[in-house]
Amino acid sequence: MIDFHTHILPKIDDGSQKIGESMEMMRQEAAQKVEMVVATPHFYADQDSVHRFLKRREDSVSWLRQSLAGGSAPSLRFGAEVYYFPGIGSAELIRQLCMEETSVLLLELPFCQWTKEMFREIKTLIKRQQLTIVLAHIERYYAYQKDLTIWNEIFALPLYAQMNAGSFLHRQTRRLAFRLLEQMGTVVLGSDCHNTNSRPPNMQKGWEMIRKKFGEEKLSEIENLEKRLCGT
Repeated sequence: MIDFHTHILPKIDDGSQKIGESMEMMRQEAAQKVEMVVATPHFYADQDSVHRFLKRREDSVSWLRQSLAGGSAPSLRFGAEVYYFPGIGSAELIRQLCMEETSVLLLELPFCQWTKEMFREIKTLIKRQQLTIVLAHIERYYAYQKDLTIWNEIFALPLYAQMNAGSFLHRQTRRLAFRLLEQMGTVVLGSDCHNTNSRPPNMQKGWEMIRKKFGEEKLSEIENLEKRLCGT
């Protein structure tokens, strides 16, 4: 499968802080039979410019790929986890933060009650900029939605949901994760890994929990969606 959401690039955000840690995370991904890792470092428009971010990401990707050369690590694609900001719908440079060779943008929304403005901005990204939106770790927003009206309107748009594998592993989050997966039909799966200890790659355990609850067919649906979004 594909790990669709990771912070595996070294020294670019709050994820891996050194090349050795990144390499160990890639080894863990390989041991879990992950075939492709999508590197999605955080992008915050109020803290960085697209140009500076892309330069830092290029350097980090190059560093990691050189260190992994000749090994048997999963293939590496890169994009960004872009944090929502007012005006994002008309920010044309955002397209440069899509996953390489695609129009797929991993979008992180605020941890608050969602608003009409957010709905309009996401709709503009889809309709005017013709981006394919994947909303990051949707299960983490749910508790903030005291009114589900905007939640329902956003998920009625032609977009996709990403869920974290770890949400299926813990008793306090598993029930909601299963319910949201049932409601969404299918999602893309990511580890949202940040390091080798407190937030390591955990895709295999997540797959196993989904297989146990929903069967092999659900995993095939997830895999097919991920491959389609990645253009593979």
